[in-house]
Amino acid sequence: MDPSQRWYSPEVAAAMHACSPLYALRKGGAPRWWASASKDLRVPPFNGYLLHNTLRGQGVPSRLLVYPDDSHPMASFAADVDFCVNGLAWIRHFV
Repeated sequence: MDPSQRWYSPEVAAAMHACSPLYALRKGGAPRWWASASKDLRVPPFNGYLLHNTLRGQGVPSRLLVYPDDSHPMASFAADVDFCVNGLAWIRHFV
């Protein structure tokens, strides 16, 4: 087999799919609440959007908060207050 094609076999694709964190999300239906910052270089906001949309596609309640003027960590007072208020509302809704 051509070495460049070994990653495209059905067996390898199935193994990679089974190990994928996105595949594992189907196993847990607990509501998820996420926060992301647009200027975050450690955890890009795309990751938050990907997880959020994957969860919603699986029927898992999910909420994503994006703070456009913050990075990692979210250090602005406004983001901190918003995060806490929305977090408490999320907990009250599901607990």
